[in-house]
Amino acid sequence: MSRTRAQQAKALEEWANRVDASELRQADTEALREIAALAKRRAEVD
Repeated sequence: MSRTRAQQAKALEEWANRVDASELRQADTEALREIAALAKRRAEVD
């Protein structure tokens, strides 16, 4: 069953409240930033 955005947000917030910060790792998001920039440029062209 698919969860709503509100349910997903609540689940994420609950996870964030109980996660140990020492378990977190920094993600390399350069590729995602490039995709976002291209999507923005595409939207400007349209």
